[in-house]
Amino acid sequence: MRILTFLALAAALSAAEQTTEQRVDAAFNAFNKPDSPGCALAVLKDGRIAYQHAYGQADLSYDIANSPSTIFHTASISKQFTAAAVILLALDGKLSLDDQVRKYIPELPDYGAPLTIRHLIYQTSGLRDQFNLLGLNGWRNGADLYTEADVLSIAFRQKHLNYVPGQHHSYSNTNYSLLGLIVKRVSGQSLREFTSARIFGPLGMKHSFFRDDHTEIVKNAAVGYAPKGKGFMLSGPQYDTVGPSGLLSSVLDFALWDENFYKPVVGGPAFVREMLQRGKLADGTQLEYAAGLQVTTYRGLPMVGHSGGDPGYRGDVIRFPEQHFSVVCFCNTVGVRPDVLTRKVADIYLSAAMKPAATVVSKDAPVIPEAKLRSLAGLYWNHEGDEVRRVSVRDGKLFITPSGSTQAVIPTGENTFLGSGANPIEFRFEPVSGSARPRLVDIRALSDPQIFMPAEEFKPTAEDLKQYAGRYHGEELDPVYTIAVKAGKLYFIRDKFPDAEMKPTVRDVISGNGRDLRFVRDPDGKVTGLILSQPRTWGIRLTKLSGSELK
Repeated sequence: MRILTFLALAAALSAAEQTTEQRVDAAFNAFNKPDSPGCALAVLKDGRIAYQHAYGQADLSYDIANSPSTIFHTASISKQFTAAAVILLALDGKLSLDDQVRKYIPELPDYGAPLTIRHLIYQTSGLRDQFNLLGLNGWRNGADLYTEADVLSIAFRQKHLNYVPGQHHSYSNTNYSLLGLIVKRVSGQSLREFTSARIFGPLGMKHSFFRDDHTEIVKNAAVGYAPKGKGFMLSGPQYDTVGPSGLLSSVLDFALWDENFYKPVVGGPAFVREMLQRGKLADGTQLEYAAGLQVTTYRGLPMVGHSGGDPGYRGDVIRFPEQHFSVVCFCNTVGVRPDVLTRKVADIYLSAAMKPAATVVSKDAPVIPEAKLRSLAGLYWNHEGDEVRRVSVRDGKLFITPSGSTQAVIPTGENTFLGSGANPIEFRFEPVSGSARPRLVDIRALSDPQIFMPAEEFKPTAEDLKQYAGRYHGEELDPVYTIAVKAGKLYFIRDKFPDAEMKPTVRDVISGNGRDLRFVRDPDGKVTGLILSQPRTWGIRLTKLSGSELK
């Protein structure tokens, strides 16, 4: 016991003796290896680089280490630059953010409701997500080439929106592809040319640009990887399309952009105000989402940032404007959570100004009786997106299964719970008139709250399963999809992808592999079609093909 006490004391003293930089480096230990990809980091304070470092390898084949000047694919961190280009054009008087999108893109269907540039910027358009749509159409992200023509073709084919523009906030990459197209048509330059001339050039960001040709050779660029077994395999986006993604940059370059929010060389104060202006829904609800940026708080401090993730790459950038402090982290592997790492770094530097971490259970956290927890267990259903949440209880703890991944949640009040991670999901249970069970409200970043009503679990008979089996097709997508029964289980089958098992949830709804299918019946009860939904793509209508249509 004395030995253990001594060792614990020695460890505590050792930790206390660590420098700030050593504590930062310790957060990246898992990736600071000669046989692993990793990350580059820049810590920014008062307009200067307070700390810069890199971890792991940029290229495992040639043992080239990452460095702060290494160039990374930044994925959705790109969106703020696409929004910035549009805002610069608005300040130039070349367009208005309240202009109808079809003024510049007449190929887009008329959805019967005003759809403006602001709707695109603030992710309130209702447009279905391009990557969901291309995946449903047969493209495999990371394996197949995505071109601008592919994206626009599938976007222009959609006859319906997820919802009336302005009614909800849901993240859709299509919004930013259309913004990039607007920049091209209004300025006469590609998004790459415009941003290089108006943003990257003036700021001295010599190693930043939108890569609109995936075959282009880029010196000092990190290779993308994904975990495979005990090692790694090559992984990377095959994109010849930009707007929602496609920006290449380094953490050192990004420091120059970050300082523009304090001393705006590009755009001036009006530009900064527009970039940080948060969107609103039609009912006046203010969003956290601004111009490709999320304006929120972390441990009591105002924070602005955005993360990014594509095959082979992850990144996160956070800024604390009141402290003039930022953390930039780009990584060349999908097996990392840079959003967790940036916040760990912020914790090290800003802990004295921060409130206690919300994800830590305090001694004052309520203890919920297990009987109360069990009264919450069961299935919950959101009709708009046909999504389900399963709530269960194990060992006196509540678990919620959103989108296929079960997570334990901790109580923060009698009817409120918090998930885990850097951006924890909040769950709230609210009473429903005439129901013994409450409804579940799912509150998450980059989406307005989703309401899930209590529902009864559907247990189909063999005859029910037989009715669902068949082939389905719709005008908004190319493939014919097959629903098949194998060994008493339902499967969703399509070319180029493994068969996906689908499990029954509520009546006539089956879910699996990130999608939900709701079968449609005619007045006689015969299954005539289905409605296919994914988290960012709702309500695609497919018709069940008859024998004559299959010939």
